[in-house]
Amino acid sequence: VTAPAIEDEVSQNHKNVLQASTRCGKALSFFTPSRRDLANREWLMFARLNRETILKRARAPAGDRFDYILIDCPPALGILTINALAAADGVLIPSTTEYLSYRGLTNLEETIEDIRELINPNLTVYGTIATKHDRTTKSRQVLDLMLAEYDVLAVVKKLTEAVSGIYDGRSVVEQLPDSEISKAYGLVADMIVTETFTPLTEWTWK
Repeated sequence: VTAPAIEDEVSQNHKNVLQASTRCGKALSFFTPSRRDLANREWLMFARLNRETILKRARAPAGDRFDYILIDCPPALGILTINALAAADGVLIPSTTEYLSYRGLTNLEETIEDIRELINPNLTVYGTIATKHDRTTKSRQVLDLMLAEYDVLAVVKKLTEAVSGIYDGRSVVEQLPDSEISKAYGLVADMIVTETFTPLTEWTWK
């Protein structure tokens, strides 16, 4: 979720996503960075009218100037996540193959249904990405439950490459484009571009 755009909208300076965005080097992409204190501003949003659509209003000036706008959300069903769901056309749900994360998918589904009914009737769930999957029996059991109940688009293994990228300030896709993690996320990126979301029916550790 875009911190500057939301903060300025909350304070009624009305700075939109375009004005808060920064170009990523030579690439034809832009990002609007978040900040650690964004969560502390969440309480300000509750005092605003139409607080669920603050981000949607801040995003509106971008219109059709971008092919895709990706909104990263915090791992909680608070007002920031609700703003993202209200502003989005579709949802990709990352979930670790741990039991509590799997159980949380039910709560998220209920929230998405509420958003559809009250705010954003066209919101589409594209599918789920199973993340941080390891070789343990419990992780495999949770993955099997997810495959049976949800549209799992990709399985991302829990590998050291992802952790090292955090310390280097670079994503694993940039650092190791041929790694298994990069290939899994590349598969999801291809689905977004082609607008063809094909869920897995089974998955085997290789």
